[in-house]
Amino acid sequence: KTHTRRKDSPRGGPSDPMSFDELAEKFRRCARHAGRPPGDTRIEYLIGILRNLESLTDVRSVTENLA
Repeated sequence: KTHTRRKDSPRGGPSDPMSFDELAEKFRRCARHAGRPPGDTRIEYLIGILRNLESLTDVRSVTENLA
């Protein structure tokens, strides 16, 4: 028995967007594979900042923690 499933647009694309929690989990997984992976505390701090990105008056808190 064979089952096939076709998906015309990728998960996270405009027609099938990811939730913030899904994006946060993807960020956690990807960040751990960085050349200099940030610690779990920094990852969670960044996720907290990004959750409220629209209310930031200065994005330096994001860029400084990504460096």
